[in-house]
Amino acid sequence: LRRESSKIQIYFNFKFIAHHSSDRQTLISKRMADTKITQKDINNYFGLQQLSCKKQTPRWGLKSPGRTFTPSTVPSNSTHTTPASCAVDRFVPQRSASNVQQGSFLLTGKADKDSPGTQEYQRYLYTQMTGEKAQKSVLSISTSENFNTSASAIKTPSEMRIQSGGPVSRTKKARPQRVISKEPEKILDAPGFVDDYYLNLIDWSRSNVLAIALGSSVYMMNSNDGSVEELFHLKGDEHYISSVSWGKAGSYIAVGTTSKEVHIWDISKKKRLRVMGGHEARVGAMSWRQHLLSSGSRDGIILHHDVRKKDNVINRSLKHDKEVCGLKWSRDGLFLASGSNDNTVCVWPQDSLEKPSVVLDHCAAVKGLAWCPWQSNLLATGAGEADKHLRLWNICTGCCVNQVDTESQVTAVIWSKANKEIITSHGSPDYQLSIWNGHSLEKVTDLSGHQGRVLKMVRSPCGSMVATAGADETLRIWKCFDPVVSDASQSGFDSMLCPPSGTLR
Repeated sequence: LRRESSKIQIYFNFKFIAHHSSDRQTLISKRMADTKITQKDINNYFGLQQLSCKKQTPRWGLKSPGRTFTPSTVPSNSTHTTPASCAVDRFVPQRSASNVQQGSFLLTGKADKDSPGTQEYQRYLYTQMTGEKAQKSVLSISTSENFNTSASAIKTPSEMRIQSGGPVSRTKKARPQRVISKEPEKILDAPGFVDDYYLNLIDWSRSNVLAIALGSSVYMMNSNDGSVEELFHLKGDEHYISSVSWGKAGSYIAVGTTSKEVHIWDISKKKRLRVMGGHEARVGAMSWRQHLLSSGSRDGIILHHDVRKKDNVINRSLKHDKEVCGLKWSRDGLFLASGSNDNTVCVWPQDSLEKPSVVLDHCAAVKGLAWCPWQSNLLATGAGEADKHLRLWNICTGCCVNQVDTESQVTAVIWSKANKEIITSHGSPDYQLSIWNGHSLEKVTDLSGHQGRVLKMVRSPCGSMVATAGADETLRIWKCFDPVVSDASQSGFDSMLCPPSGTLR
C-alpha cells in the first residue's frame, strides 16, 4: 500500500507541475505510463467507487479557475451517475508535500527567485509595507545561496516525508587535537649548575618567580618581566647550595646547603629571617606545609621545622638509612611522601610523623614524587637508573595500580590537572622529557633538547609550562599543557621579555 501511495503521490505532484506546460496532456500520459498508474488506482487511493457529475465542488479539491460543468442532457430527476472511469477535475496536491521551486526549475531550467515562498521575496514585501529593513533570523539557512537544483538533490514526496519524520542526527563537534611543541619556549644559560642526581636546585613560586641555585649562589628570575637578580651568595668556597623550596604563598623561600643548615629568606625585603640547624649532613630535599617545613638530609633523617618557633625542630621521621632525595607533601596536607637512596618511598601521616603508614619498595633511589591533583590517595613515583619505572600507587592499600618501564633514569614527575597527564624528566641515554596518559600510562610524546641528563623539573603556577635544568648547564622552559588557573597574573612565561638565550649571572 505504501508503494502504491508513493507512486500516486509522485504522479499527482508531476501532474500539478505539468499543468502550465504547453504539452500538458502528453506529459501526463507519459508519466502515467512510466509509473504504471491507472485511473482505477487513483480512485481506489481516495476510496472512491463512483464519481458524481453533479454541478458541485469535489470534496478532494477545488474547481479549476474559469471552468464550469456542462449541464447533463439527462433530466434533473434522473438518478443517473457517471461511472468511475469518467474524467474528473484536476487534483490539487498539498503544497506542504511539494517543492514548487524544484518543479519550476525542472520545467523552465532556472530557479524562481521571486516566488512568494522565498525568504528574499518575504523580506521585500516587509520592506515595502513597513518601510523598515527586514533582518535575517539568527541561525537561519540561506536558500538563495544554498539552493541545490541538481538531480540528486530532488526528492519525491515520500522521500521528503521519510526524511522529515526521521530522527535528527546531532553530531558533536570534534575537539581540536592539542599540539605539543617539541621545541622549548626559552633556553637560558645556567653556568655552575651542580650535576648531582640527589639535589633539588630549582623551584617555581606561586608568584611566578623561578629560583635556581648555581654553585654557592641563588638567583631569582621574575617570569613576568624577565628580570634576574642574585638573592645571596654563600661565603667560602667549600660549601654550595643543595636545595631550594618556595613557601606556598611565594613570599618566603627555604635554601638548604651543604653546611647542614636551612636558610629562610623574605623575598620582598631581600632579607634572611633565620638559619635553622639540626642535620648532620647536607640538606638535599625540602617541602612546605603551611608554616611547617620538612627537610631531608644525606644522614637519612627528616626534620620537621616550625619556622615560627625559636626551637624550630618539632618532630623527626626516622626510617630511611640513606640519603633522602625526594620530599613532597600532599595537596591536602594529610600525607608526606619521602624518597631515598635506600630504594624505598615512605608515606607519613601528618598526625603520626614518627612511623610511616606505608613503605613502597623500588629497585633504585627514588627522587621523582608527585601527588595526583584529582585523587588524593594516588601517588606517582619515578626511580633511578637501576629501576627506570614510573609507578602509580594507592597509598591506602600500598598496592601498585599501574607501572611502565621508561627505559631511562627518572629524575622528576609532575601531574597535569588540565590534561590528565604525567610528565617525567630523564637521564641517560636520551635526556628527554616524556608525557604519559595519567590513567593508562601510555606514552603521548617525547621532548628532546638537553645534551646532558635532566636533573630537576618544576611546574609553572599556571600549570601549562615546566622548567628543566640539566647537566649541560642550561635552563629550558617548555609549554606542554593547558593552563588550569583563571588568574591572569599567573599566566606563565608568555610575558617574558628576556632574550631567547642569555646567562643567569
